[in-house]
Amino acid sequence: MKICPQCTSDSHERTSSTGLRVVGCIVLLFIPYGFFICWVPFVLPHKFLCNVCGYHGKEEELLNLDWRESEELKGQHRELHEKLQPVKDMWVQDTKQNSYKVIHGKGQYLLLKVLENNIVPYRIVGYDKDTDPKRIMIKDNLVENFNVTSSISKIIDKSNVQVNDFGKTILLDEEVTKFFSCNVEEFSQWLNEQAKVALLIDIEVLPNTERTIIEGKNGYSNKSTLFTNENEEEASDSKKYNDFHV
Repeated sequence: MKICPQCTSDSHERTSSTGLRVVGCIVLLFIPYGFFICWVPFVLPHKFLCNVCGYHGKEEELLNLDWRESEELKGQHRELHEKLQPVKDMWVQDTKQNSYKVIHGKGQYLLLKVLENNIVPYRIVGYDKDTDPKRIMIKDNLVENFNVTSSISKIIDKSNVQVNDFGKTILLDEEVTKFFSCNVEEFSQWLNEQAKVALLIDIEVLPNTERTIIEGKNGYSNKSTLFTNENEEEASDSKKYNDFHV
């Protein structure tokens, strides 16, 4: 089994076309001395695109696992899913009253963060339930397919944002209605008034360049950064294009 070096997903596709290489070879045959270099297109490395994190690289970067490593990886994924099962579809908040929803969709556990004008998905890569408060580790590298909102404009405003079909499957109608009718502070207050907040958590953002499932203890790496306002702003800026163009 071959997996993405960034997110360990086996859902990836080849982006370089063999047909184009054949065409390139034929074209080279019609130029002077092209016969001697017509083989060049066939030795160029193939590239791939990960359907989960969006990493685009050479196929030689894919990690080739044998059956033992494959079973170990599946076991680590199952362990993470079992840890998150008790909080699935629940709302959680951090110490700054930011609100998040833990959901499972399209084969991934996601953490949806409610911002002032958008709801942003993050990929959950670890969950430590033995700390106080409990800690969820996330990454922000996700393809547009996991966005829960879409917009017809680059202007970040609720009037230009709508919940897409995927978002409608993981958010309740009352949650969507409330999000569009109030600001983020009022939304967090409403969750508390409705007793929808299951627990208080710490959020930790891990670098996208680290493999988190097959390296590190308990399914995640110990190298990470706390979700400070500065990190949050950087993560939001890096996702701004994807969040509003689906």
